[in-house]
Order: sequence, then structure tokens, then C-alpha cells
Amino acid sequence: MMCARPHIDLHGLPSLSRLLASARGLRNAPARSVRRLALRGSHLGLLTREVDKASAERFCRAAEALGAHVSQVTPALTDSSLPADIDRLAGVLARLYSGIECQGIAPSLVGRIAAKSGVPVFAGLATPAHPLAEAVTAMGGEGSDEEKWIWLIQAVLLERIG
Repeated sequence: MMCARPHIDLHGLPSLSRLLASARGLRNAPARSVRRLALRGSHLGLLTREVDKASAERFCRAAEALGAHVSQVTPALTDSSLPADIDRLAGVLARLYSGIECQGIAPSLVGRIAAKSGVPVFAGLATPAHPLAEAVTAMGGEGSDEEKWIWLIQAVLLERIG
């Protein structure tokens, strides 16, 4: 008897089946393969207000394994900041980074940055609260849950940035 895949709302990310296929491909690729160069030369921003070391490290490991550089930034702005200030920040971030991961940042601020920056912006992609965390179980196969999560994050990064 076949089990139905769980429905996981990935908030605008590629379909679950597409992400799982890509993540499985990454799992099966040799460690020193082309995936190491996939985001070479890319600079990603990690905007974080909270100190969730595990989530920040997970995002960094996933991106750096693809060859990207990650810079952690603690923004001074909040969701109550002036829209013009948020727009200026979004413009600066877009000039510096190919993509931005936001952890512990107010959803309204993340939304405004995403709308104004013109680069992919992720809302807690590497955090336990993100729906991607649920996809770890759907992935199945070899590897620890942490490895599966890394491959899923990489699949998203390659889809949206690479």
C-alpha cells in the first residue's frame, strides 16, 4: 500500500517533490563534485536578531558547502521602522548579497525587504519553525536528519540563487 506524501506548505518555495528530488541528487553527489562550486562567488546575507546558533550554523554550512560566502548581519531596523529606512536597507542588501536569510526578524520587515530588494529573501529557511523542517521526514533514505535538512536548504538555494 502506498502512503500519501504529507502536504507541506513551503511558502512560495518549489514544490515538495521537486525539492526532494533535488535534495536526493545532492545527497548522492560526491562531496567534491560540481556542487561545491555551484554558488562559488555568491555572497549571502544572514540577517538575525535572535541568537539561534544552531539555525544560523545550519544555514552557513549549507551555503558554504555550495561555495557561497555568508555574512551575518544584525539589522538595527525593526518592523516599526520608517518604510523609507527599510527600503534603503533593502537596496544596500541587494547590492551586497545574492540572497538573504532572515532569522528572528519580524515577518512584516522580511516582507518589505523581499519586496524592495529584488533578490531572493528567505524567512527562517534553516529554523525549526520553517515548513522545510517537516520535509526532512518526507525525504527518507540515508543520512541523518541534520544532513537531510542541509541538502534541502541547498536545494532551495540552488533553485532560487544558483
